[in-house]
Amino acid sequence: MQDTLGDKLISSLLRSLAEKPGSALDNLNRAEKPGLFDIRGRVAGCAQFAYKLIHEYMVDAEEFAIALNQAHVAVTLLVVTYNTINLFAHSRISALCG
Repeated sequence: MQDTLGDKLISSLLRSLAEKPGSALDNLNRAEKPGLFDIRGRVAGCAQFAYKLIHEYMVDAEEFAIALNQAHVAVTLLVVTYNTINLFAHSRISALCG
């Protein structure tokens, strides 16, 4: 989900604002620059949890439970971020069309 936000959704948003998208990190920085969103830390933090869950073999059940709980919080943050971007985009479209 963090990849979709960083690579696809924010790129589309930047294009709609007549900006040329770049790398995922560059796009996150540019989306924050005009004060649109405070998301760079959210999405980057979510990527760390995803990497840990996907690429590390955890043998400690407690460590695994902590990672799952962090991932649960991360999903909530990503959904809030998506909804924020979605509302912003709809308001921009309404302002342009109305």
